[in-house]
Amino acid sequence: MEEVHDAGRIKVLYIDDDSDLITIYVRFFEKSDYDLSTASNAEEGLSLARDLVPDLIISDVVLPGMNGIELCRMIRKERHLQDTIFMLVTGIEVDSGDIVEGFRAGADEYLMKPFSRDELFVRIDALLRIQRLKDGGNVLKREITALRGDRDRLRGELEDSRSFLAKEKEILNSSLKQMAMMVEERDKGVKEILRLEQCLKNDHKALVDLLAQAIESKPQYHRGHSSSVAEIASVISKMMDLPDDEIEDIISAARLHELGKLCIPEELAMKSPTLYSQAEQDLLVLHPLKGSGMLKMFNGCERISRIIRHIHEHVNGQGFPDGLKKDAIPMGSRIIAAVNVFDNLVYRGETMTADKALEMIDSHTGSVIDAGVMVCLRRYVSRNSGDTQGKTIEVRLYEVKPGMTLAAGLYTTKGAKLLHENTVLTQDTINQIARYNKIDLLEETVFIKG
Repeated sequence: MEEVHDAGRIKVLYIDDDSDLITIYVRFFEKSDYDLSTASNAEEGLSLARDLVPDLIISDVVLPGMNGIELCRMIRKERHLQDTIFMLVTGIEVDSGDIVEGFRAGADEYLMKPFSRDELFVRIDALLRIQRLKDGGNVLKREITALRGDRDRLRGELEDSRSFLAKEKEILNSSLKQMAMMVEERDKGVKEILRLEQCLKNDHKALVDLLAQAIESKPQYHRGHSSSVAEIASVISKMMDLPDDEIEDIISAARLHELGKLCIPEELAMKSPTLYSQAEQDLLVLHPLKGSGMLKMFNGCERISRIIRHIHEHVNGQGFPDGLKKDAIPMGSRIIAAVNVFDNLVYRGETMTADKALEMIDSHTGSVIDAGVMVCLRRYVSRNSGDTQGKTIEVRLYEVKPGMTLAAGLYTTKGAKLLHENTVLTQDTINQIARYNKIDLLEETVFIKG
């Protein structure tokens, strides 16, 4: 069964005569970064492989007609399939001789059924990494061969020069002058490359500034929202000790996360989000995709585009547009998602206090909002928002004492809620916290009502 493949995605061909297993593996590859095609026998698989040129072939050993090992030998005879990764799988006991025969036939991996989705994907990822290293090694090998050829050529020229040194001094001096000119030209070239890189960086910043100004210049209900989200997201990113280049991408994405709204009607842009109809909400949920698509047209904006695309994903995998889950969602997307809601509730025409907004967002933490981001957002509000000064204090996990009242829920680092807001801590509760921390680490910062 041949599938439609997206350009640039990794193509996988799975061959097995067990239709139930094929159904299971098709489910394995749903919502993955791979395009899967399947075949029920070796002959069909060989034909598909010739047409598709997959990156990876997974074949059962026992097949009707030609078996998996024989198929592997056939694949290796195909010139354009010689570098394709080939994984043999089997559900029967095999001795070392069978395994050796499989590897001699050209297999890259031998995997026993049954296996879990995680095990399969870990093996595939490992094989792909090895293939990439191998490809890189081949490139280096070719470069080294070329350099050796240059070296040998230069050695020959040097020997010739030595033989005619007495008679060819003038020519040699001329050659040295030419070499000096080449070095000078090379240095000029390096400086020009550095200049162009700086120009590209400046152009990138100018593009972000220009698009941000275009967003702010459009009549809209919550003017200043993007710059406010960028400011808070920047602080949270630094709290999380993210790399400087990632922080810059997050700030740019925050400034441009409403780029897609340039395409929506002005009367809708001027409307309070609380008054949106269901149809309008469904329309507006697409604006990150539109903004992301616009940015993909510009070189250097790929990471910013990806962050914007996924700001409506949920950590429980129920979000939009790709149903990404937990750490699969870019950190910048998770940060902007939380800050976006907070800024809209507190600063964009609503009358909600920061404390009330945090309470509302906290009810979705662990399902929609990332728990680690929520801890940093609370810390930001505690330190910067006037309406919470003196009401909430931060303590370390080991500093909690009986009688303290939680100002926010207590979460594990994986996002699971252990205790709810307003829980009054007792010694038994603290003992429970200590025991649970041994099993699943809790967030170090605890917010206590002052």
